Amino acid sequence: LIALALLGGAQSLSDILRTGQCLSQPQRRQLGLRLKKGTRFYAVPGYHVYRDVLAALDLDAFAAVLTDWLQQPDGLLPKTLALDGKTIRDSLGCILSLVDQETGIPVALKAAPGKGHELSTAQELLADPRVELAGCTVTADALHCQTETAQILTQLKGADYVLQIKDNQPTLAQRAETVLNLDTPFLSTSTAPAVASKFVP
Repeated sequence: LIALALLGGAQSLSDILRTGQCLSQPQRRQLGLRLKKGTRFYAVPGYHVYRDVLAALDLDAFAAVLTDWLQQPDGLLPKTLALDGKTIRDSLGCILSLVDQETGIPVALKAAPGKGHELSTAQELLADPRVELAGCTVTADALHCQTETAQILTQLKGADYVLQIKDNQPTLAQRAETVLNLDTPFLSTSTAPAVASKFVP
C-alpha cells in the first residue's frame, strides 16, 4: 500500500492513508487485505499502523533488498550515475543513492545512521560487491572528493569519476584551476576560473 501510494505521488502519511481508503473492495482483495471480522468488508490500515511500520523499518536491510532487486535486469548499471545522500526526516536517517542520470531512477541504495555518516556509507555502497560499476562514470558533490572514494571507483570497480571541488580542499582546488587554465579550449578566459574551481576531470 505504501509503495502504491508513493508511485501515485503521495508526499505524506496522510496521502498514503487516503490512497488506501480510496481503493475499491475488489482492489483491496487483490492486494491481499483481510476481511474485517464478521463482515465481507476488506479493511485498510489506519494512520498509526503506517506510522509504526515506517518507524520500525530497518532502512539498511530494506536498502539492501532494493539494491538486489534493482541490479537484476541486466547485471550492469547505466553508464553515468550520480551519488547523493538525502535525509529522510530526522528520525528516519539518511539514504545514499546511486541514480541513473538520464532517467533519475535509483539503481543502488544504502542507509546511513545520519548525515554525519554520509561519506563512509557512500564508500561502503560503492565498494559493495553487488554493485557493478565497471565502465561507469560516477559523479558526486564535494563531500565525496576524497582519495579513498576515487580509489574505490578506479582501482576496485574499474569506473571513472567526476567529483566536485570546493574550498574545503583549497590546495586541490587551486591545482585543478591551474591545470585547467593551461589548456581550456572550451572555456573563455572570463569563465575558466569559476568552472575550474568547481570541477576536475
